[in-house]
Amino acid sequence: MSKIICIKATDKDIKLYGNLLKVAKKHNHYIKTWKLYNLTVNITKCHKQALDIAHWDLYLDTNGGSEQ
Repeated sequence: MSKIICIKATDKDIKLYGNLLKVAKKHNHYIKTWKLYNLTVNITKCHKQALDIAHWDLYLDTNGGSEQ
C-alpha cells in the first residue's frame, strides 16, 4: 500500500508551478513537464528542487537544444 506524504508548498512555489505549466503548454510540453515535476517531488520531497529540474528540462527541450 502506498503512503501519501503531504509536502507543503509556499505561495511562491504554487505561482512558479502555474507559470511553468503555462509555458510548457505553450511549447506542447505540458504532459512531460507535469509528470517530471510530480516524480521529482516524490523523490526529493522538495517543491523547489522539482521546479528547478522541470524548468531546466523544459528549457533544454525547447531553447537549449537549438544552439548545437
